[in-house]
Amino acid sequence: MNDEARSPKLVQMLGSSAEEVAVRLQLGRGRVSDDGHTDKRKAGIGMTMSGDVLRRGVSTVLAACLAVAVAGLVSGCAVTRGDRPKKPETVITPVFGWKKGDNGWMYPLTPLVGFYRGKRSGMWAFPLLWWQHDKTNERTKFRMLWGGGWRQGGRGASELFPFYHHKKLGELNTRRQGRYGSEFRCMLIAFYKHHHFVGPEAGGGVTRQSVRAFSLWPFVSWSKRYSADTGEVSRRKFSLLWRLIRYDRSPDSRKLDVLFIPIVRE
Repeated sequence: MNDEARSPKLVQMLGSSAEEVAVRLQLGRGRVSDDGHTDKRKAGIGMTMSGDVLRRGVSTVLAACLAVAVAGLVSGCAVTRGDRPKKPETVITPVFGWKKGDNGWMYPLTPLVGFYRGKRSGMWAFPLLWWQHDKTNERTKFRMLWGGGWRQGGRGASELFPFYHHKKLGELNTRRQGRYGSEFRCMLIAFYKHHHFVGPEAGGGVTRQSVRAFSLWPFVSWSKRYSADTGEVSRRKFSLLWRLIRYDRSPDSRKLDVLFIPIVRE
C-alpha cells in the first residue's frame, strides 16, 4: 500500500481518537451528561456537602453553648470569701441559671421556662404563661398570651382581650374610705358596673353613695345613683340609640331630649 493510500486512514484514526479523548475529558469534568449519570453524581456530591455543613454548624453551636455554660459556672464559682469558696449568688448560662435571695429564680435547660424562689413563688413558660405570687403582700399576678389579671384579698381583675374584662374592688366597708364593688366589660360594647363610694361629706361626716349602670353601645344605656345607707335614689339617667332619646332626672330637675331637641326642662 502506497503512502497516499495510508494517509487518509491515518488521519481518520487520529481524528476519531482525538474526538474520543475530548469527550472523555469533558465527561470527567462534568460538562457533558453521559445518560444523566454525571448530573446525578454532582447532585449527590452537593447534598453530601450540604449535610456536612449543617452537621458542622450544629456541632459548632452546641460546642459554643457548652463553653459558655462552663465559663459561666466557673466564673460564678470563682467568687471566694477568704480561703473558703463562696457559692455563687447568680449564674446565667444558655442552658441553666439561678439567682439566690428574696427575689430569686432558677431555670433548667432553657431560660424560656423557669421558677421563682424566695419571697416569690410561681413560674414562667415564655411566651405562653407567666404566674407569680408575692408572699409578703399575698398578691398574685398572672398572664397568659393576651389575657391575665391579678388578685389580692377580696380585690382583683381578669381579662381576655378583647372579649371580656372583669374587675372586683372588694366588699363594701362603710368604715373605710375608698371605692368598692365590681364592673364588667364584654367585646368593648357591653358594660356593667356596681360601685360604692365612701368618702367625707362637705359639712363633716361620711357619705356613702352607690352607682349602678348598664350600657349596650350604641343602643341603650341606663344608670342610677342612690344612697348606700337608705337606698334613696338621687339621680336616674337613660338614653336610647346614642342619646337620640335621653332622659335625666334628679330631685331638683328633670330633662327630656328627643332627636337632640329639648322637650322637657324642669
